[in-house]
Amino acid sequence: MTVDRWNDPGNRFLGYLLAGDRTDLHDADGVPLTGDDVLVAINAGASAVELAVPGRPDRSYALRLDTAAPDGAPAQASVSVGERLTVTAGSIVVAGG
Repeated sequence: MTVDRWNDPGNRFLGYLLAGDRTDLHDADGVPLTGDDVLVAINAGASAVELAVPGRPDRSYALRLDTAAPDGAPAQASVSVGERLTVTAGSIVVAGG
């Protein structure tokens, strides 16, 4: 994201992917350690935002948290890379897989 976009008061959405295959961690034998990917989408705006789900081809993510739901439980179980994910205004969505 550019400095101008970061400082734009109209830009109220941030999404990021923590790739579990991109760590610098190794086990005692020097074998690289990998984990699940984690996708976080934060919408501080007044309107819903659609996000094209990023990630490695053929990956899917289990939706774990949607703060727009009264109990935090997402309405759908999963989303795949390339699909569109709607993030409600004023909410956070977290997915992993």
